[in-house]
Amino acid sequence: MSADDQSDASAPTTRLSDLEAWARRRNPGTAFRLRGVAPSAIAPLIEQFDRLARIYPEVAARISQVVTGDLPTATRRGQPTTWARAAMPPSSPVPEIRLNSRAFDRAARVREYRAEMVYRRWHPSGTSEPSALMTHEFAHHLMFWLQDQGVEVRGFVQSLGDSQTLSAYARLNFGEAFAEAVTAQFHGDDASRNHPVTCAVAEMISQEMARIRADRSRE
Repeated sequence: MSADDQSDASAPTTRLSDLEAWARRRNPGTAFRLRGVAPSAIAPLIEQFDRLARIYPEVAARISQVVTGDLPTATRRGQPTTWARAAMPPSSPVPEIRLNSRAFDRAARVREYRAEMVYRRWHPSGTSEPSALMTHEFAHHLMFWLQDQGVEVRGFVQSLGDSQTLSAYARLNFGEAFAEAVTAQFHGDDASRNHPVTCAVAEMISQEMARIRADRSRE
């Protein structure tokens, strides 16, 4: 990271227009359209996108937009709220990460929600930071990219056995297990970061990224 990057490493939290400009300046290949949310609530996620884009630039380059928009929101306590969603065509016109404009109204609400869901073991232990929401969605795009490079992610993750001990969300399907493992790798405590599923997925990603990048460097 250059000195300019370091001096500009913190996202603005006062105005959405400043936050969008910061994100576009650092990631010009991705459109950021943030409307109807609190800047302080959404800024940690945009900062995390920026961090992950520097680790996986090939993946970030394929994400056309990070936007806010309507997603399903709970109307009664105990019902689920969809806080964010990663999508690729044909389910979306473009590759995107969509953040629920009806959920990010207060920074405290995001923190409380994430802490509660980790406490309930829906997400991996230790992953209480709001930025973990972005890591999970970015991880889906990382999986899409690996699959497009010919990596058999489904078979690999399914071979790891029951991922429910990592989190309840991970048991839903192989894609959620993969994303939860990446989330635990970046945000988890010792238990979830060293979980067998987390370690196996992290090692697979490291090996496959090294192989793909080496192949491309020889082209």
